[in-house]
Amino acid sequence: MEDVHTRLLLAGEWRFDVYEEAFASGFRRRGIEVIPFRIEPQCESLALKVQRRCLTGPVLGKLNRKFEATVRTERPNAIFLRNPTCIFSSTLGRIRRERPETVLVSYCNDNPFEDGRAWLCWRHYLRNVYHCHINYFFRSSDVNHAKAMGIPNPKLLLSYFVQDLHRPQRWVQPEFRNQVVFSGHYEPDGRHLFLEHLERNGIHVKVFGPRWNELHRRSIVRQQPIRAVWGPEYVQSISGAEIALVFLSGRNRDTYTQRCFEIPACRTLMVAPRTPELRMLFEEDREALYFSTPDQLLSKVRNALADPDWRNRIAEAGYRRCTRDQHSNIKRAAEVLSDIQSHLAERNTRAQELVTSA
Repeated sequence: MEDVHTRLLLAGEWRFDVYEEAFASGFRRRGIEVIPFRIEPQCESLALKVQRRCLTGPVLGKLNRKFEATVRTERPNAIFLRNPTCIFSSTLGRIRRERPETVLVSYCNDNPFEDGRAWLCWRHYLRNVYHCHINYFFRSSDVNHAKAMGIPNPKLLLSYFVQDLHRPQRWVQPEFRNQVVFSGHYEPDGRHLFLEHLERNGIHVKVFGPRWNELHRRSIVRQQPIRAVWGPEYVQSISGAEIALVFLSGRNRDTYTQRCFEIPACRTLMVAPRTPELRMLFEEDREALYFSTPDQLLSKVRNALADPDWRNRIAEAGYRRCTRDQHSNIKRAAEVLSDIQSHLAERNTRAQELVTSA
C-alpha cells in the first residue's frame, strides 16, 4: 500500500479521538500521510445552527467550496469520509470527474437507514455514497440495506478499541472505583429499566455519560450525580469497575457497539445484551456475560460479584480474545488500506483488459 497511496485526505467532524484521529493513527502506522479536513461547520450563532441542522445555506456552501479547494491543492490519492452529511453530492461528483484516479471511501458508524432521524439529516450522505468507490457500514443489516439500494461496493467495517487509549490501568482515581458501571449515553430505548431493576434489587450501578438529564427525575437512576466522561477518564471509569455494562442503541438497531471492544480491551468483565453477533465475537460465559431480560441481568451481575475468581477469569479471557483477534483501530485502518489497494488493482486490471481488447 505504501508504494501506491502516500496521501490520504481524512474528512470528518474531528471532535472525538476515537473516530477520525483513531483512523488517522492507523493510517500513519502504515506510512500514509494523512491530511485532516473538518467537515463540521462552526455554528456559534442561531442562524448558523439552523443552517447546520437543515444542512443547507451559505455556511454549508462555504464549507463545500473549501473542501473542493483543499482536494485540488493537496491532490490526495484517496479521500476517507466519515459520516459526510455536510458534503453536497454535487461536490463529490465534481471531485470524481476532476480526479478520476482518486479513490473515494465513505464510512458511516450510525444507521443512515433506520436511526429514526428524518431524511433531512441523511439526504446528502445518501446521495454521496453513489459517488464513492467503497462504502463502509457499521452493521451487517446496514450492508444488506445498502445492497438493496444499489449502493456501490458496500462493506462491513467493525468497530474497534483504540490501541493507545483503551488498555488496563495500573492506578484508578477513587471516583472511578466501582463495582458495576455503565459509561454511556442515555437513550429512550428502555436501558433505564434494566438499571432501575438492578438498583431496586440492591445492585448499585455508577452511571457516567451524556443526556441522562433527559430521563425523568423520578427515576432511581437519576438519584446520583451523573457526568459525561471522555478519553482517559472514560478508560478510568471502565478499568476501575469490576463489571461494565453494555446497552445497545435501539435507534441505531445495534447488535453490538464500540463499547463491546473497549471494555474487554481494558480487561474488565463485560455484561451485554445477548445477540448473535456478540456471541460470535466473545464466547458466552467464558469471555463475556450476556442477558436478555432484567432478571437475567440481575442474576449474571450477582453471580459475578459473588465470585471474584470466576469474574476475573472471564475478564482476562475477554481481553485475550479482543487483542488476539486484533479488534483495534490499527487493524481497521489496515483493512481500509487493503481494500483501497484491491480496488486499485482491479481498476488497473480492467484498464489493461480494455487496452488488450482494443
